[in-house]
Amino acid sequence: MKQIVIENPVINTPFEEPKNHFRFTDEGITNEIDKGRPVATNYNLNILEEYGFVSSKYEISEAKKSKWRALRIYKVTDKVDAVLSEFKKL
Repeated sequence: MKQIVIENPVINTPFEEPKNHFRFTDEGITNEIDKGRPVATNYNLNILEEYGFVSSKYEISEAKKSKWRALRIYKVTDKVDAVLSEFKKL
């Protein structure tokens, strides 16, 4: 993983909703700034999928508000149950 230096990591005020965030890629954080709030959920779900805890597939939405949009649907795999049962043995 390439290391980067972010000269000024404070890009939002603590008194308002965040308006900017540093871009994340598959390699990690970058020093590029994107508008809006970060989408951390997707990054975390990709990691869970990489390790086999969730699987995903794309479906076309039939819902009224998002009709015809491609949605990525995540499902928990059996690996989660196996890990939880191991924790219960401890």
